[in-house]
Amino acid sequence: MANVTLGPVALRASAAAMMKCMVGLHSWHAAQGLHGQESAVTLYRSLCQYVMGRPDTLELNTLAADIVVRLGTLQREQHAHLPAPEAYAQRIRAFVRNHDDRARLEHTASQLDAWLHGLAASAYGRLAARALELLAELGASLPGAQPFRDAYVTIAPPGQASTGQYVPWLAAVAVQIDTILRGPFPELEFVETLLHEQVHAVIHERMGDGGEHYQRLPWLNELTAITLSQYALGRAYADMRGLPDLANVPGALRISRAQQEWGDLASAVLRATREPLVGWRAWQIIFARGAYARRNFAHRELLPAILAEAGWPASFPFHYGTHSVDCRDDWVG
Repeated sequence: MANVTLGPVALRASAAAMMKCMVGLHSWHAAQGLHGQESAVTLYRSLCQYVMGRPDTLELNTLAADIVVRLGTLQREQHAHLPAPEAYAQRIRAFVRNHDDRARLEHTASQLDAWLHGLAASAYGRLAARALELLAELGASLPGAQPFRDAYVTIAPPGQASTGQYVPWLAAVAVQIDTILRGPFPELEFVETLLHEQVHAVIHERMGDGGEHYQRLPWLNELTAITLSQYALGRAYADMRGLPDLANVPGALRISRAQQEWGDLASAVLRATREPLVGWRAWQIIFARGAYARRNFAHRELLPAILAEAGWPASFPFHYGTHSVDCRDDWVG
């Protein structure tokens, strides 16, 4: 299928694009936690970069053969035959060679063609384009000619029920369509997921720390992605209020927020501040700090003042419902 666009974002949803994304996601997740195993991480990253650079138009048989050959070459070059990379290589080979998995990708891609084109031509497509414009107006976009990452439309990896994720190795966001289509408002959830992951991409690029900011304080990242993406969609909806096809948007956004892992936190912060941009303003303050302060933004001596300046004078730990979030007590040199 030809790529579809929502505003400036290209949706890449061919069968080859799906296979590429799934190999990339598997490589990224396999590398997490492999501290001290540089040869394994290098192997995973190198294969991911190779695969993501292959054309989306390849036949699956050709792409699968390319992946298998490249994987063997990388293993020989890096002498990566330790248990972790060997098990990883076996899983990759099994996936790309599996005829049932290939047939599933081909079927999903063919089914998606009409759905994505319909989405782009609908009121939800216009809603997405306007919401992306609003993100850019707020400074939540990438520098350069491409303000947002491309989006790979793919199938969720086994054991993952999320609707999407931002993976730096892919230099793209992943929108996991099978999870989304099971929901009550698939068009809106697709658009919200797209915006949510773009916010993660922008924070990642602006921090420039390889993702350390997320590891140190996941809740502030997720709070911001939820509130900023929903704010942009709410504003876009207000601009287009006369369209009957969008009548479900306000209620659907509330339902979506309640169902997300950090949605209760987002709702609690919104009740406390009446300010949906507080998370994004906090990140803008962090971006403007010096390198040492950026590395240590999550520390107890820094974060409360940052959040207060952004409009949330909270004390920590911050309790909401039966949960709480807190600052960090360790410094990063």
